[in-house]
Amino acid sequence: MSKPEVSEDWGELSTVKSNIFVKDFANAHELNLINDMKVIIGIDVLQKPPLCDQQENIDDNKFLRFLRGYEGDPIKAAAAYKEYLTYRADNNINDKRVLILQHDHAYPNTWPEYNSLWAVTAKGLRECYGRDKFGNLVTVTEIGELDVRGIISENLVELYLDYNQTLEEWFNLELHRLSKQACQLVGRAGQLVGRQDIINVSNLGVFQFNIACYKVLEKCLICGTYYPEASVCITSVGNGWLAMQAWNNIIRPFIPERTKMKIRAVGTEFLPVLLETIDLDQLPLLWGGTRNDTPFDKLFSSDCDDEGDPSAPVNVTICRRDVKIVRIQVLNSHSTITCHWTLLSHTIDFEAYFLPSQNELERVQIAERAVVSAEHKVTEHECSISAGVPGTLVLVFDNSTSILRSKTVRYRCCLT
Repeated sequence: MSKPEVSEDWGELSTVKSNIFVKDFANAHELNLINDMKVIIGIDVLQKPPLCDQQENIDDNKFLRFLRGYEGDPIKAAAAYKEYLTYRADNNINDKRVLILQHDHAYPNTWPEYNSLWAVTAKGLRECYGRDKFGNLVTVTEIGELDVRGIISENLVELYLDYNQTLEEWFNLELHRLSKQACQLVGRAGQLVGRQDIINVSNLGVFQFNIACYKVLEKCLICGTYYPEASVCITSVGNGWLAMQAWNNIIRPFIPERTKMKIRAVGTEFLPVLLETIDLDQLPLLWGGTRNDTPFDKLFSSDCDDEGDPSAPVNVTICRRDVKIVRIQVLNSHSTITCHWTLLSHTIDFEAYFLPSQNELERVQIAERAVVSAEHKVTEHECSISAGVPGTLVLVFDNSTSILRSKTVRYRCCLT
C-alpha cells in the first residue's frame, strides 16, 4: 500500500481551531428563527405523540442545534429536522429511546443486549469516559481495537448498527439533561467550549479493515449525521500516514462539511493537546493520563484484584514498525514515581527519561536505550526517579525495527 499524499483538508485538520461552538442559549434573533423553523416543520407535527412527549427533541435547545448546524438558515435547518424525524421512524429510534429509559439511562456498553458484541470487540467500542474542564462529556475510542471483521464473521452487523444508533440516542438524551442542568448547551466535550470525541488511531492496523468492513463503518458513521452540534470537537490522536489513508478513503465522504470544521488531527505526541481542555485525571493512564478506574481502563488492565486501583497493570500493544511513548506526569516535587513493566514476548527497545517542567531541555536519563528480551530471567523491569521537581517521566517502547510482529507490554506505575 503506497503512502497517500496529504490532502488539503487533512492539512486543515492538523491546524489549531478557533472557538467554533457557542454554548449559551439562543439569542433574540435565533429565537425568531427557531419559531420560523417550527412553522416550516408544522406545529401539528410537533404536537403529535410520541414526539410531543420527548422534550429533548422539541425544546428550543434542540432546534438551536439544528439552526447553528446549518449556518443559521431556518429553511435548511427545518429540512434537516424533518429528515431527522424520518430517520427516527425508519430505524425505530423511539423504541431504542424506550430501552434507554428502561435501563435507567445506563450507558449502552453495559447492556446485556450487547453482550455478544462486547465479547467480540469490547476494547474497540466508544466509551463515555469523563468530563472536560468545561463540564462537557469526553468519549474515548481505541480504533485499533475495533474488530469489524469479527463483527461480520459472528453475524453481528445488524446488532452493531443497532448499538451505534442507540448510542447516538443515549447522547441525545444525556446532552439534553446536562444542558438543562448547566443552563447551557453541552456538547460531548469540546476543544475550547464545549462532547469531545477522542479517537486514538495510533494502533490502526494496515490490514485491519477490508471492503466489507468499510461498508459496515459507512452505515454506522451516517447515524451521527442526524444529530447536528452534538459534538463540539472530534480529536483524532496518534495520526500517521495510515490514518491519512483512512481519512481520505473511508471517513471523509461521510463527514458533513460543518463537522469537518470541528475535527482536529494530532500526531503521536498528543497529550499536551488534550491537556488544553481536559485535566490529567480525566485521561486514561493508557494514553499518559492518571485515571485508571473506568470500564475502559479495566479492559486494558490485567491481574488486578482491586477494582479501581490506579496502580493496576495496563497492557499496551506496540504495532510493528511503531513506537509507543508513555508519559506519566509528576505534579508533586516530593514524589517518587516507580514504573514496573514486563514484555510478554520477543524483544523490544526500551529507554526511560525524566523531563523537568521548568526546562524540558534538561533531560535526565533513567534507563539507557537497550534491547530487552522476554526470554531474560528478569520478568519484571523497574525504573524510578525522585526528581525533586515537577515534570514528566517518559517511557519509550520502540518496535520500529520489527517488520512482522506487534509486541505487548504490561506496565504499572506507583507514586509515593
